[in-house]
Amino acid sequence: MRHGESLWNAQGRLQGQTPDVGLTPLGLAQAEAVAAALADSGAAAVLTSDLLRAQQTAAAVARRLGLSAQPTVALREQALGAHEGRLLGDVASCCRPARPDTDPDRRPGGGESLRMVHARVGELLASLLAEDAGTPVVLVSHGDTIRVATTWLRRLPVEQVTASLPPNGSITTVRVRAGAAVEVSNLVAGP
Repeated sequence: MRHGESLWNAQGRLQGQTPDVGLTPLGLAQAEAVAAALADSGAAAVLTSDLLRAQQTAAAVARRLGLSAQPTVALREQALGAHEGRLLGDVASCCRPARPDTDPDRRPGGGESLRMVHARVGELLASLLAEDAGTPVVLVSHGDTIRVATTWLRRLPVEQVTASLPPNGSITTVRVRAGAAVEVSNLVAGP
């Protein structure tokens, strides 16, 4: 799932791996709505990016499921280097595409390429699939990381990453069989 709306989402600022950006009141409400939607999921674990906005979202989900959220750097957002903290409009006018980038080797602001994110999140997903017992796991992450992760799970090359970002506070359900995604669906659970 994607974290709830953050203060910088509301301001139109690029976050990347900025660690300490928290949720807005709407973001907290989205986290609670997602937690309610996942209450009967049977999830055995909640893994989360270690960035504050994801941890705050994961805390609501974990509390509802009676679990503790386990932070991991593997679920962090794509690093955007010098672009982090800048307004999207300022960066888009000089050096970033207007919609999410699909160039697998471009390193926005000197940060991380999608290929690097693909390798990072793919390692975690491969580990989870290797120990799969058929029990759902909740992963709380970020827009770019989710679009890369769903590409990895579909066994598509990183060159086929979609430009479509999941909305804040949304759930992307991926059903996996034989180590590959067989169904991907999205749900916006909250306000």
